[in-house]
Amino acid sequence: MAPPEVLLAPSGADTAAVLGARAGAPTACVAVPGAAPRAAPTTPLLQLFAEVDAAFEAERARGQTIGAHQAPESAARLHGAIRAAFQKYVAEGHADWREMARFCEEHYVRHLVEESANCEMILICWKKGQASRIHNHAQSHCWLNVLSGGVEELRFTTGDSPVEAGPTLAPRLPGVIAATSPCPLLVSAGISKVAPGQTAYINDSLGLHAVRCDDDACGGPGAEEGAVSLHIYAPPIRRVRLYEPEADRVVVRAPGFRTIRGVAEEEMEEASLLSSSL
Repeated sequence: MAPPEVLLAPSGADTAAVLGARAGAPTACVAVPGAAPRAAPTTPLLQLFAEVDAAFEAERARGQTIGAHQAPESAARLHGAIRAAFQKYVAEGHADWREMARFCEEHYVRHLVEESANCEMILICWKKGQASRIHNHAQSHCWLNVLSGGVEELRFTTGDSPVEAGPTLAPRLPGVIAATSPCPLLVSAGISKVAPGQTAYINDSLGLHAVRCDDDACGGPGAEEGAVSLHIYAPPIRRVRLYEPEADRVVVRAPGFRTIRGVAEEEMEEASLLSSSL
C-alpha cells in the first residue's frame, strides 16, 4: 500500500526519503538514508529493480496513478511484469542478494536495496521465530517474493462493524507517531506459506497481514540463518499502522532500515531513531 507522506530527506535525485519502524526494536539495528544519487544498475539485483521501476513508469506513461486503487487492467499488467522479472532473476540463479542479507538476533530486519518515486525494493531477513506485527500498507501495492527458506503470511480483516477510535497513549518506541484506541476486531482470513521462487501480493483492499519465518522451511547445510524475502512496495510507504489487539490500540509508525543500499548504520555519518522492522 493518495501517495504516503514524506518523512526524511531524499536519498536520491528523483525520490522522497525513506522510512523506518517496528515495535520494540532496539535502536542498535537502525539506520537513516544517505543522499547519494542512484547509479546505473551494476548488479543483477539492481537490474531487477530497474526492470520493476520501468514497469511502473510504463503505467505512468499510460496516465495511471500508482497505488492500490489503480485501474484493474493496469494492476494486472504490473502483476505480470513484476512476477516475470522476479522469476527471471531466480531462474538465472543470481545470488548477489546474499551480500546484503544480514540478520539480527532481536527481530527481523529490513534492508533497502533501492527506491524511486514509484516504488521501493526491500530485502527482509527473518531468523527462526521472528515475525512482523499485523499491519496495513498505506494504500500501496505489496509484492512479497521469497529468495531463501520460507515465510508464512497471516491475513486478517477488520470485520463489518465500524469502530470510532480516539487518541490514546502511544508507546515510547522508535518511529512512533501516534496511537488510537480501540483496536478493531481482527478476523483471521487464513494462513499461507510462501516458498522460494514464489510471490504473494496484498493491498489494503484485500486486508491486513503479518509475516513470520516458516521455521520448518529454514535450516539445513549451507542454508541462511532463516528466511530471506524481497519486497516491492509501490508507492514507497512513509507511514504504517500496526494493530495491537493485546494493548487495544493501533500505532502509527515510520519505517526504517538496517542498511541502506548495502551501507550499515555504523558506516554512516548520521543515524536515525527509526527502527528497522515493524
